[in-house]
Amino acid sequence: MYARQTLKIAQLTPYYWPHIGGVESVVQDLSEGLTRRRHEVHVITANRDQKGRFDPQCPDEEQINGVNVHRFRASVKLRHYSLCPGIGSFLMHHRFDILHSHCYRQPQGEIAALVGRHRNIPTILHGHGFFPPGPVKRILYGLYDQFAKRELLNQFDHFIALTDSEKERFVVLGADPRKISIIPNAVNDECFEEVDPTPFRKKNGLTGQRVILFMGILNRIKRCDLLIRALPEIARRVPDVLVLVVGPDAGEYAKVKDIAEHLGVSNHFKWIGPLYGKEKHQAYSAADFLILPSDEEGFPRVLLEAMAHAKPVIGTDTVGSSAIILDQVTGFVTTRGSVEDIVTAALRLLTNPILCEKMGRKGRDVAIAKYQILQVVERLEDLYYRLAAVKGNPKARG
Repeated sequence: MYARQTLKIAQLTPYYWPHIGGVESVVQDLSEGLTRRRHEVHVITANRDQKGRFDPQCPDEEQINGVNVHRFRASVKLRHYSLCPGIGSFLMHHRFDILHSHCYRQPQGEIAALVGRHRNIPTILHGHGFFPPGPVKRILYGLYDQFAKRELLNQFDHFIALTDSEKERFVVLGADPRKISIIPNAVNDECFEEVDPTPFRKKNGLTGQRVILFMGILNRIKRCDLLIRALPEIARRVPDVLVLVVGPDAGEYAKVKDIAEHLGVSNHFKWIGPLYGKEKHQAYSAADFLILPSDEEGFPRVLLEAMAHAKPVIGTDTVGSSAIILDQVTGFVTTRGSVEDIVTAALRLLTNPILCEKMGRKGRDVAIAKYQILQVVERLEDLYYRLAAVKGNPKARG
């Protein structure tokens, strides 16, 4: 056993609350969970949103739910990537026990690896999925990965993969398999609480509607457009159906709206933007099921959250989604890009309420058994102490 003394932990992430996304939510839950276990947690991030815009409303430093948040100006910005020179100086002038970097191919991770090696501080790289690049990026990413094999990966002390497949990708990049832990994403306790959806349904005009929920950032990877293309056939069989889209727009809403208008299903489609707190959980509770027709996913929390709310889930045969969904048990795994599969899976749930309820209950059982936040935080905490012990940190000695 390791002595459970307070650790000073740096979590380095591209974005953080109030800029929401899958990785951002994971980092927030882990950070707040570690804070509840009396650790001192500092989130180090860039002061920009997912479109690269500076956010003047966010202070450079603040405390959110006990977590110390430090935001740095980016001197170089390229889509999702930003170089913040101030991060290196900050890490050098504050003594941390753990440097935990989130997302591969991010500058703040490389900075943390170098500082950790220089100051003998344990460093962790948390992959969060290896999204395949488009044609333009493929060459640059390939060059970066070759560099990582020779120079970067050996700078980190440990790696966290979400799935066995992600672990294999780390190994291909040259990471030592003995230094890779598989720790899945999790959901916070609020997702397991019973929520009355009635006020939410009234507020958003959902009374009497069969609701298919899409929750996530509206970008090209999430493929909300496929769900809208499936709507004409779904609505023909189930006339009172409505697709409720929840999440911030990242450039796809206009396209999705145009498709709905062209196909004549605008009255079966509604976008209400991002939701937070109680309203977010009400949206899950108001839905018949959730669908995520993505082309790629790391380990999507929205599937876990829907399961915690006892809702069936429909995803695609991406590595992350298929690792969560028990096909034909907690929902359905569809073929990427297949509108026909979406129609078939959605109609099976909409026309069979007994099956829908059964799958929802089973999904909740799985979420309780495998994806509660306390279980994941405890595993992460144990990893921190083991790495600290290797570095000779007295806080980790039993």
